[in-house]
Formats: sequence, C-alpha cells, structure tokens
Amino acid sequence: MDEGLRVLLEDVVREMVGLPDSVQVVAKKDLFLIQTDPADVGKIIGRKGRVITALRTVFMAIGAVEGERIVVEIKQPPRAGRPPRQGGHQRGVLG
Repeated sequence: MDEGLRVLLEDVVREMVGLPDSVQVVAKKDLFLIQTDPADVGKIIGRKGRVITALRTVFMAIGAVEGERIVVEIKQPPRAGRPPRQGGHQRGVLG
C-alpha cells in the first residue's frame, strides 16, 4: 500500500507546482516526505496552510481505512539570508 500512496501523493503534488520534475515523495514507514523546489513550497502549503492540511486529512483518512497511521510532511530547505530566530525575543518590544 505504501508505494501506491507514495505515487498518488507525488502525482497530486506534481499537478500543483510550477516545477513538477523537482517533486519527490519519500516514504519511510508511516511518513511521506514531500521534497520539491523551494519556489514551490508555498504552493504546497497554501494560504494559511489549507492545502497541506487538506492533503494530510485525505491521506490520514486513507490510512485509517487501512488501519494505518499516515503522516505527510514537507521537507523545507533552510531559509536563506537570515539565521534562525532564537527564543525569547519579540520584535517591536523594548526591554
């Protein structure tokens, strides 16, 4: 079942992005990891996360029917130009 779901997810994501040849879905046990060009990550996430939430819901439902747990994640490259934020500091707050 994993290979069929992997191919299905890959096909769905390829239809959503601008660079379909860059899409790969890697299956590791119950995890499906979507890898794509950084320019297309926003299209997979969608406005307010609606697209990735819908994908996760559909694949979780498919897994539930089969008695399996399925997790869909996006592998995001590190953000260029800015180091990761450290906890504690809030922008615009003097202290």
